[in-house]
Amino acid sequence: MPADAGEKTRRAAVAGSSRGAPLPPSRSRRLNAAGVCEHTLIVWTNQPGKGNLHTMRSLLLPVAVFCLAFAPAIRADDARNVALAAADAERVAATKSADREKLTALLSDDLRYAHSSGTVDTKQSYIESLTSGRTKYLTLDYEERAFTFPAPGIALMTGRAHVKVANATGEVDMQLSFLSVWREENGKWRFLAWQSCKLPAPVPAGAK
Repeated sequence: MPADAGEKTRRAAVAGSSRGAPLPPSRSRRLNAAGVCEHTLIVWTNQPGKGNLHTMRSLLLPVAVFCLAFAPAIRADDARNVALAAADAERVAATKSADREKLTALLSDDLRYAHSSGTVDTKQSYIESLTSGRTKYLTLDYEERAFTFPAPGIALMTGRAHVKVANATGEVDMQLSFLSVWREENGKWRFLAWQSCKLPAPVPAGAK
């Protein structure tokens, strides 16, 4: 439509709105950051601010759809985090108390426990070292811990921990960085693997 004809149509619509008749809806188009053309429906009325209100509603609709689509996944992650945190709290308590029955239930039969010293335990040897008293965990406190889910039924637990252990050579007090794996087995999370390394002692303030 020629520019002068479009202007005449617009003026006629505005004149109609002054007599109480609403302006016809119009659309605006733009490219978003992904290069996808977005359409915004603008409904003009003879009431101030109404056009902006309809525009806002049309823009909020995709946001609402996005939130509804991802809400189930967010809830699932929350549920898994809660379940894993509870299972790991049981594991830590059973480790410190050397509770054979609870450790047997919480640890996977395929456990591979690699200590920061380089020693590697199986489920059987790990439980035996604790229940025999050869190794006793005096402190096992997390300074940082996070769960991620790289595959169905698998959870990675990463972070840092303050650990104090008593063994035949005495007490060892250390800061550890760790990576561990939980696996869902028959509907229950079980501890599958642990790998840790000692972190250097913090440098005192003012030391060179």
